[in-house]
Amino acid sequence: MITKFTIISDPIRSGKTSRLIHWLNQHPQVFGVLMPDLAGKRKLFLNTLNLVLPLEVYEKDFSESELVQIGRFTFLKQPFLLAQELLLDAINLSTNDIVIDEIGKLEFKNKAGFEPGLSKGLMTLSLENKDRKCYLVVRDYLLEEAISFYSLQESEVIGSEQLVEVIPAQPMETVALVLCGGASRRMKQPKSLLYYHELPQYLWLNQLMQPLVNDVFLSCKKEQSDWFDTSLKQIHDNPKYADAGPLAGLLSLLETNITSAILIIGCDYPLLPKEYMQQLTEACQLFNCTVALSKSLDEPLEPMLCCIHPKDFKAIQNLYFDKKVNSLSKVLLQLNAIKIVVEHPNKIKSFDTPMEFSSFQTYL
Repeated sequence: MITKFTIISDPIRSGKTSRLIHWLNQHPQVFGVLMPDLAGKRKLFLNTLNLVLPLEVYEKDFSESELVQIGRFTFLKQPFLLAQELLLDAINLSTNDIVIDEIGKLEFKNKAGFEPGLSKGLMTLSLENKDRKCYLVVRDYLLEEAISFYSLQESEVIGSEQLVEVIPAQPMETVALVLCGGASRRMKQPKSLLYYHELPQYLWLNQLMQPLVNDVFLSCKKEQSDWFDTSLKQIHDNPKYADAGPLAGLLSLLETNITSAILIIGCDYPLLPKEYMQQLTEACQLFNCTVALSKSLDEPLEPMLCCIHPKDFKAIQNLYFDKKVNSLSKVLLQLNAIKIVVEHPNKIKSFDTPMEFSSFQTYL
């Protein structure tokens, strides 16, 4: 047997990436590289690493050597290089099926993007004696050009709905949980009440999140309740979670039998853009799992910048009560949360000391 090549070709905005993500969730053994949109920008998703990398960026924010351009779009080179490396490893070291989304003018006009690794990988696949499938995603108006460039005249062409049935859109409600009850020992005053933007930080976050979620809750201890605007909803930490740190707020909210996804935001991040919170809410729904931000490929997840999927609620409670896991960071690792690397790591800098607070303007 030899590799069977299949081209998945759909029009723009036809939901192909959402279908492919759903299909990959059902076939975890498949090696997949996908390019979903989050908060209006193209990202690169590597399913074997459970990783989302920034891809489409603004040119002015990066050096020319870091970028590749096609038409009006500007992309980072590095994620493509990592994808090529992983693709060639998957081809050489396993017999798993492969899906690459998507191939276009960047490859066969600029010889960039997934090139030259993709051509090398396809050549290896065409010569090997392994029984597997390779799916290549190409937009409908580029189909003939792609077939000619990669010599895929014998390949099957299908629509994404032939690979996986159409998944009806089921919008998921999301609430925000603003963590306001921390001890703030290093800051020596409550972080939630600090004025960075002519408002207490908790109010600034509330304003930022209102357009993105269905409701906002302030998480605090009962004795702290009079610190905050009484018109906002509060979730008071149950004292039985006193050993759980930031996880206490989440566990206390779960006691209300909530069914919405929960966007968790700490008060430590005064530079946080709304775009990053939108990435969290959209990714949680798109990937149908818990997600969290991170500063880089090598940095850990930011536990107080995450979105918890409702399907994980019971597992979180079991981890705390049965496994004695009392750390939000460890919970995210146990849930195998998807890591979303942000394009500007300084934007999720945690401000933890009076010196950092006083020098806030220098970070803008």
